[in-house]
Amino acid sequence: MTCIITTVGASIFTNYNGAEGFIATHYEATKNALHNEWEDREERIQSIRTNPHFNRWISNHFEDSCAEIASLMNIIKTEGNDVDVRLLATDTVLSRLAAEMIKTQIINHPETGKTVSIQFDPAQDVIVGLRVDDADIFETDGLQNFIERFVTLKKQYDALILNITGGYKGLIPYLTIIGQINQVPVKYKFESSDALITIPQLPINFDWELAVDYGLQISSDLKALEEKDKRELVENNILFDDGKLTPLGSIFKVYAVKEAVRPQLRGHCAEFRWFEYYVSQYPNRKVRRSVGNGQRILGKKIYKEVDLVIEGDDKIIIAESKPRRYIFTYSEQPDQQIGNLLQELKENDIAIDEYHLCIYSTGGDNISDISKIQGISEIRSVVHKYYPECVFMLFLMTAVRELQGFMHKPLSNIKEQIQKKIISYP
Repeated sequence: MTCIITTVGASIFTNYNGAEGFIATHYEATKNALHNEWEDREERIQSIRTNPHFNRWISNHFEDSCAEIASLMNIIKTEGNDVDVRLLATDTVLSRLAAEMIKTQIINHPETGKTVSIQFDPAQDVIVGLRVDDADIFETDGLQNFIERFVTLKKQYDALILNITGGYKGLIPYLTIIGQINQVPVKYKFESSDALITIPQLPINFDWELAVDYGLQISSDLKALEEKDKRELVENNILFDDGKLTPLGSIFKVYAVKEAVRPQLRGHCAEFRWFEYYVSQYPNRKVRRSVGNGQRILGKKIYKEVDLVIEGDDKIIIAESKPRRYIFTYSEQPDQQIGNLLQELKENDIAIDEYHLCIYSTGGDNISDISKIQGISEIRSVVHKYYPECVFMLFLMTAVRELQGFMHKPLSNIKEQIQKKIISYP
C-alpha cells in the first residue's frame, strides 16, 4: 500500500470565501488561532464545520477546492496500489479543521478494485510547533516533530509519496531534503497550473561521518558539548552559535540518532581493527570476536556479548572496544554492560587474567590524558569488583576518522596509532 503524506493549509477556506463568502466572519476571527486555542474557538469552528453552503461547495468543487486536494487527485491517478492519504496539519485551528473536513470526503480510486482511505488523527497529525508566528519554535520543535511523524509513517508503509503543495511554503525546502534523503518522491502543484511537478532525485545525503561522531551527543544535553565539538557542529550548520539546533540540525538529529548509525558504523570498524591487532599480537592464541548469544568460552555458554576473547593455555583475556565518549558517560550507567558481562563470566567460573579496555578516538588523544578520566577508574573498579586478581590495561587507537581509508590502511599503520598502558596489577 502507498501512503501519500499531504500537508494541509487553510486555502480551502480562502478559496471558498472568494467564491461564496458565507463563513468570512468566522474565518477572519479564527485565521490566526493556534491549535491550543481549539476549545476556546469551538463555537466558531462548529459554525464553519456545519455551514450548509460551505459543505455543499466542498462536495461540488472537491477536486479544485484547494491546491493540496488538486495535487492529491492527480497523484492518485498515477497510483496502481491501494492508497492511504495521511493528512498532516500545521499547529493551527484552521489547518486541523481543514484536515477534518477533507477527511469526511470520499475519493474513488480510478482503478477498479483499488481503494483510497483518508486518514487524520489530531492527536498525532497536528504537528506541534509547525507555525509561522515564531521562527524559533518552528526551527526547534515544529520541524523536528514533523520529521519524527514522517519517520513513524515511513516504517508503516511499503511506499511513501510526499505531497508538499499545501501548508506552509517555508516548509518546502526541508520537505524536499527529507524526501531526497529517504528517496521518497516529492510532488508539488502550482496553484496557477494543472501540471504536477515531481522533484527529481539528486545524489545527496548526509555526511555519515558526522552522524557517527555526533549522533549520540546531539541526542542528549547540547549544553554539555565540548567546545571543539560544538565549534565543528556550528561550522557544519548543525548548531547555531547559541548552541541550539538549526533546522538542518533537527533533520540531522532524527536521522543520525533514530534512523542512522549512532556510533555503530565506526564501532564495528574499530572492533575489526582491534581483532586484527590482537591476532598479530597473539599468533599462538585463539582470538575470537563478538562472542556471546550461547557461544562457549572454556566450554561454558555465554549470552552477554564479549567484543574480543583471547584464549590460550587456560588463560583468558577479555577486550572491550568502546568509543572515547563512552568513558565520559560511564558514571551514568554503573555496573551496566561491562558489569553485567563480568558477572555472567564470574557465575560460570570463567577466570580472566587480563581485562583490556580498548578506546578508539577520532582525534589525536594521548593515553596519559585518557587514563586520568574518571570513567576509567570507575570501569576499573567494576572489573576488580568481579575479578580482584585481574590485570587492567588501557589501549587507545587514535585518528579513527575516515572510515573507508581507516579500513584500507595496512595493519602496520594502524599499530602506530595504538598506545597502551597498564592501569593496575592485582
